[in-house]
This record gives sequence, C-alpha cells and structure tokens, in this order.
Amino acid sequence: MNDPSWYMDSGASYHVCPNANQFDQFASTGKIYLFTCTGEKANIVGIGNTSLSQSNLSIKNVSTSGLLQ
Repeated sequence: MNDPSWYMDSGASYHVCPNANQFDQFASTGKIYLFTCTGEKANIVGIGNTSLSQSNLSIKNVSTSGLLQ
C-alpha cells in the first residue's frame, strides 16, 4: 500500500498505519495480531502516537503492521 493518506473512521476499533516512519513516538511490540473483517491476519509490530500534518489532530495508540518496513 503506497497511499500516504489518512482516512478517518470514527467507528474503527483500532487505528492502523502501514508505515512506522509516520509515528512521532513508536515502541516495538511482541507478537500481536490484528484480524480484518475478511479474516486476514496482520502482524502488529509496534504501537505509538502520530500527528496529522496540516491539522490539529493527534492520534494515540496507533498500531503498525509493518507492511512497508
């Protein structure tokens, strides 16, 4: 996935970002998995906080699946 855009979903259980470089703060996690609505399993490699450019919005406890690492 190469789309750097953020799509807001206030009904999401978790917020996930495929690129750890977009985090202001980041910490690696142990073996944590996220299951999508289609049943696909994604390995979560870290959790942290990020700020969206050109807005005053911050998102805390965002997970990364490490897809682009």
